[in-house]
Amino acid sequence: MVMKSCWASKHSDCEGKISKEHLVSSGVFEQKNIFVQGFDWCKKEKEIGVKNITSSILCEKHNNGLSKIDQAGIDAFKTIESLLPSHAQSMDVSKAKKYIDGYNFERWLLKTAINLSVNQNFHIGASMTDSQIGLPSPYLLAVLFGELDFSHEMGLYFLFPNDKYDFKAGSLLMSPVVKDQIIVAFIFHIRGIDFVLSLYPGHTLPSLKSLGVENPTGDFDYVLDVSPQYRSKIFTTKHGSNTKKQIVFRW
Repeated sequence: MVMKSCWASKHSDCEGKISKEHLVSSGVFEQKNIFVQGFDWCKKEKEIGVKNITSSILCEKHNNGLSKIDQAGIDAFKTIESLLPSHAQSMDVSKAKKYIDGYNFERWLLKTAINLSVNQNFHIGASMTDSQIGLPSPYLLAVLFGELDFSHEMGLYFLFPNDKYDFKAGSLLMSPVVKDQIIVAFIFHIRGIDFVLSLYPGHTLPSLKSLGVENPTGDFDYVLDVSPQYRSKIFTTKHGSNTKKQIVFRW
């Protein structure tokens, strides 16, 4: 039986109950409470327990089937946070890897973007066959469940602003890039590094400003004119005069 309230029901038949899905994988937060702003239920910043940021949007089968993607996101966060000076780290990075699986990190970004966008009044991705407002298309589901990799220049882009990165322990900001009622990309600010997940097929992603990013809070003004870099392979940071750290993105 297909469960209409599971957003992955068009990928395969649902099984089990509709489970409580964390909108953002709980494992990327080591603190019990975080400050949240921007959802319909919290226009102003409010403190909330991580375990409460959930919604009944996936059946047990599809939720469990994406556990590998959740772990890929957690691993990526630890690796990114390992770039911070030790006194600024909010996670235990003792087992952090020196690389990030680029394709599965893209899938974690996609899963998070879908969780935050499902049932909203936008198409998720541009020009996708059988796209419906507020639901992921069959193509995006195939990517998410590992049957396809992103193609047509979609996927992960890096934003390298001219200013120095402001690394912050525990920092996480997310915002859709909306154009003509379509989410064409999603911005992720993770521990001071800025990523864009492009859902705009057939185009090398231009600057966010040229896309007409709708960002009333101004949180991303400093990267609006930056030219996104597609699937970079190496990210290097330098703290002080000698401390240099590097992570590799495997594609």
